[in-house]
Amino acid sequence: MKTILSLLLVLSLAVNVGFLSGCAEFHDPVYGNPCRRSVREPSPAPAGDDAKARLEEIADLLGIPAGGKSASDLASDIRYALDRETFVPSGLTGSELARAKNQLSSEQARKIEEIQKFVDSLQGKRIVVVGAGD
Repeated sequence: MKTILSLLLVLSLAVNVGFLSGCAEFHDPVYGNPCRRSVREPSPAPAGDDAKARLEEIADLLGIPAGGKSASDLASDIRYALDRETFVPSGLTGSELARAKNQLSSEQARKIEEIQKFVDSLQGKRIVVVGAGD
């Protein structure tokens, strides 16, 4: 029994060495010729002008000047603008909110409470704010 297991271990090691070394006798029957593992279908890339035009639109929305920049430069600038750390205000404390509600009418107090809930919901989230322009 030990002899059979030893023989199977040696055979397994030899086959693995054959696969790792790229030996065609081991590789071709399993993966085919040309290799199905390394040959991938090229993913369709957007046309260069369309992609750059879309990047220019996004850069314009973010207020990034796009004049004379390549598509990769625009993509880098957009990524930088979106990855910057943003500050989300902490909002009012419980006592500040109660004091504000006492000084406002019931309608205004309701509105300030809704705003406070919204600001609290932003904590810990990533936010991208894009202005509508003039």
